[in-house]
Amino acid sequence: MPFLLLQYKLLKKSLLKSYIVVPKEGLPTAFIFVIDAGRVADETWLPEENVMAFAPMGGMDQISIISSFINDECLKGKEGVVGVEAGMGCYLPEGNMTYYEYQRFEQELAPSKLVNALDL
Repeated sequence: MPFLLLQYKLLKKSLLKSYIVVPKEGLPTAFIFVIDAGRVADETWLPEENVMAFAPMGGMDQISIISSFINDECLKGKEGVVGVEAGMGCYLPEGNMTYYEYQRFEQELAPSKLVNALDL
């Protein structure tokens, strides 16, 4: 599996969903809602170029931004396998992917295959 796409509540101060792409090699890249991205870039151990923002606008939403990053930077235009966090839980911001998000990522990342990486 070349990398993982995870979602989680990144910040204790925020209820906004964040995402992280963990490549097989190299540093992870965090995708943060635009209003928190600058603060996260200042507070994290990740280099600034590994903290990216998304916004609720056409082509800037989280699915579009993350899918483009995975296709262009991780898979480099090739087909691959993407591990996703697809568990369940009792606490709302635990970070499990919704069915809608799964379907959108599956569509945007095709022909790559999504697999459940919960047990990794």
